[in-house]
Amino acid sequence: PSAVTFTFDVGNGPAVVTVKSHVPLNDKQWHYVRAERNVKEASLQVDHLPLRFLEAPPDGHFRLQLNSQLFVGGTASRQRGFLGCIRALAMNGLTLDLQERAKVTPGVSAGCPGHCSSYGSLCHNRGRCVESNSGYVCDCTHTAYRGPHCKKEVSVSFTSGSSVTYTFQEPFSVMRNRSALSSAIYAENARPRENVAFSFLTTQTPAMLLSASSYYQQGMAIILARNGSLQIFYRLNKDRPADVFTPTYRSLADGQLHWVRMHREGKDVYVQIDKDINRKYSLSSNTELNTIRSVTLGKVTGSDILDEEVMKAGSRGFIGCLSSVQFNQVAPLKAALLNRGSSLVSLRGHIVESDCGASADMTKSHSLSDHSEKVDRGKEPLKDGVQSDSAVIGGVSAAVVFITLCVVAVMSRFLYQYRRAEQTAAIEEKDRRHSLEVTYRTELDHPSHRHALNAAYCTEMDLQNSVRNSRKEYYI
Repeated sequence: PSAVTFTFDVGNGPAVVTVKSHVPLNDKQWHYVRAERNVKEASLQVDHLPLRFLEAPPDGHFRLQLNSQLFVGGTASRQRGFLGCIRALAMNGLTLDLQERAKVTPGVSAGCPGHCSSYGSLCHNRGRCVESNSGYVCDCTHTAYRGPHCKKEVSVSFTSGSSVTYTFQEPFSVMRNRSALSSAIYAENARPRENVAFSFLTTQTPAMLLSASSYYQQGMAIILARNGSLQIFYRLNKDRPADVFTPTYRSLADGQLHWVRMHREGKDVYVQIDKDINRKYSLSSNTELNTIRSVTLGKVTGSDILDEEVMKAGSRGFIGCLSSVQFNQVAPLKAALLNRGSSLVSLRGHIVESDCGASADMTKSHSLSDHSEKVDRGKEPLKDGVQSDSAVIGGVSAAVVFITLCVVAVMSRFLYQYRRAEQTAAIEEKDRRHSLEVTYRTELDHPSHRHALNAAYCTEMDLQNSVRNSRKEYYI
């Protein structure tokens, strides 16, 4: 699955050009292939891999005499063919209309999705977009996030004495899945390089945020010093003092969410804290942090690799929230939550999954004392988020009640006016009926007027019937 071949025969036997990839090509990703043959040579290009050439044989024919049908994805005998998507097929500069052919070919359907090329940006935080038959999925395996788009932070609340330790079985072999892709990833990570990213929230100092140790008495650590400043320690040689960097002297133990990004390339260490601090430092040596044994978050005991300041922070541990922790290709918090009971992950103390990383943004305006109480109560940081949601729900409910009252008031006024008009009409009708009866009795004594009165009476009856018919009742 990691090789593409271009085969042709100009009369003196088949010639083959092969491009080999360091990763499998049946990975549900789009791949680009370009094959060319001219009188001098043949070439094959696959994605951005090195171009392969094959010189034309000296005694071969120049032209390929092709007079049969062109088969795409299979052969004339319909043996084992191609299962997947092919698009943008062009031959000798002419684009072939595969979509029209697919409409009349059994077993072939038009419209390859190609979602990742269009929507791949929806996979966040280095999540990998993978094509599927009905769309795409985001592979969050090598990220510190989860969810359909790799956006959900994995956060854990730490209490006193708690820690998470991720242990490597062999040098980087613990994360290998025996594929060429993983082998290539960890061969690359074998260079002197570390990539670290995480967010934290605490009011405690000193505090151990993250530490890594190797089998050769090397190590690194990121701590909060007693004054709350963030410090980075590197010891690449056990016979030399550790390199210490302090990106900021401002206290970060303020109960607010801070995020840290650190990248090492050889001797150069790049550090970013929040959005306003960017630093570059140089190590005293470009020695590789060989054979990392474990990565620990929180309390560290039984290690004398780093200096006294680190040991104090390690013995104190960490109380607060850690979120979205990434160390190279390992996400320790995510592994601890998803692989409880695994021999690779060991937990100490009371560790609870929390939304503190996400809810911390909503609590930045609160006072330091408020944050201190939330952190000490473990999962209390969630309350502000709940209260915020309750406030929103209360406001919406009040608006709905107000609108309902307004509607009821308008309808009540309408009904009142209608009933009043109806009563007035009934009174007027009664008066007219009484007047008619008086007139009728008076005129009845005169026989000459009886005919006219009968006509008037019929007219009045018709008027009354029309009034009754025009009256309507409303049920609300």
